[in-house]
Amino acid sequence: MLSVFVMATLLDKASDVAFSLPRKDRAALAHALIQSLDEVIDEGVESAWQIEINRRLIALEAGKTSDCDAFVALDEIEACLRETR
Repeated sequence: MLSVFVMATLLDKASDVAFSLPRKDRAALAHALIQSLDEVIDEGVESAWQIEINRRLIALEAGKTSDCDAFVALDEIEACLRETR
């Protein structure tokens, strides 16, 4: 069994390597790690998300939509909701 110190050191090293990856690779790694937490993968949901991701990417690349920071988008949604009250 690995000691807490060894585990912390390994985690630090893995984090350093992960954070040095290009954005696309970090996203793929994050996705794989999150998927590894699921005990059962619903292939229908996975397939639907992949279709949606591809649809959004195509729209973004075609200039039909733009990207924005998630926190900015949430702030804008909150502001709109406050205005409708």
